[in-house]
Amino acid sequence: MEIDEIIEKINEMKEETLEKSKLLKEQNEFETVSKMNPIDISIGSVDGGLLKKSYHPFDLVIVSSLGVVYNYNDSTFKVSYYPSKNPKRDIEYYMGKEFKFFSNLTRVRKEIKTSLELVEKFDLDILLLDGSIVPYPSLKPNRTSNLYQVYEEIIDAYERLYRLCQKKKCLLAGIVKDSRSSKYFENFRDTFVLSYVMKDGEKTKSFKYQETNASDVKSKNNIFSFYLKSNKKSRPLRIDFYGKENEMKIAEIIYTLSSFSNVGIPNVILECDKRVKLNKNELTRVERIISARLGINNFFLRRNGKLF
Repeated sequence: MEIDEIIEKINEMKEETLEKSKLLKEQNEFETVSKMNPIDISIGSVDGGLLKKSYHPFDLVIVSSLGVVYNYNDSTFKVSYYPSKNPKRDIEYYMGKEFKFFSNLTRVRKEIKTSLELVEKFDLDILLLDGSIVPYPSLKPNRTSNLYQVYEEIIDAYERLYRLCQKKKCLLAGIVKDSRSSKYFENFRDTFVLSYVMKDGEKTKSFKYQETNASDVKSKNNIFSFYLKSNKKSRPLRIDFYGKENEMKIAEIIYTLSSFSNVGIPNVILECDKRVKLNKNELTRVERIISARLGINNFFLRRNGKLF
């Protein structure tokens, strides 16, 4: 397909999208969200970092996870990091055929562990995850896989997080920045349609969490989603959250906090993402240590460009 054909196809989609978005407006699908005033709240966020690489005899994963807490109180502001500003890296190796599943499950397991510890340690009003509050369907290996037990352990850990947040009276929500879901119209991604019709400070009515792995979660009936237009220039965010009764409160918090950010995402999430990212040099350092201690340097794959 030529570039001109692609552009023509996108223009056709745009025209059709405008028509579809008008239908949502006519159906009163949107609600106005107010901003908090004053802002007196403690917000936590958790994110994980991942480096991975395949070698000839094994695969290697480096993971890290970080919690950040923003405390707003009247005119004061305080930030805390857990377990530290520069958290410990975990190094794992794998000798199997499902490296993609292994690496992602290792990262998520680390993130959910940190989330549980953060809620336990800090008196939070809300925990915001970077991504959904349910593991993504792409994480789920086949039931016959040796990694399926790890997936089940992660599902159980999420269930513990739901219970702990209820016990500690901590709201729980996840911000999906680039949702590819299609709840409203088949073959059209929601955020593509909604970006043409939603105004700053509007949200959709909530709906049940609908991803394909919802049945794996015992608490699925308490997990909902809505879309929020948090910034004039940005696409709507998908917000997954726990507890239908918390819907408007969560929307108000996220909309208020997003107003401080140029990209329409609460700064606590951006700070967490920035701090937890891993530098590729860390992987190079581990390679050198392994090579020196084993006295070998021929464990690199040929496609990685290191032939010995």
